[in-house]
Amino acid sequence: MTPAGRLHLNLADWAKFQRIFLNNGHPLLQPATIERLLALPQDSRGMAMGWASAAQLPGASHGMQGSNTMWAATALIDTDRQRTVMVVANDGRTRVLRQSAGLASSILHIA
Repeated sequence: MTPAGRLHLNLADWAKFQRIFLNNGHPLLQPATIERLLALPQDSRGMAMGWASAAQLPGASHGMQGSNTMWAATALIDTDRQRTVMVVANDGRTRVLRQSAGLASSILHIA
């Protein structure tokens, strides 16, 4: 973990992190904390504690992406907060991030 909020973890642990948002914080956080973490700024274009609006992607409400220049990672939460999807590629280029968002959205849409 770095001061700017970068976090490196394996996929199993990242899935546990995603599950917290699906379980309304249980067992680690209060539901109000989850709402605060996901609350988007008034203009809906900014980020909310690491999450951004994913409303432009079918079926998604929030998304997060990152790259360490070697890996690209994308996570989306569906609009009902019942499912999340994670896509990771061993290519950290910006275009891969864009493509992984589309792939994640497609997975949410068909799942």
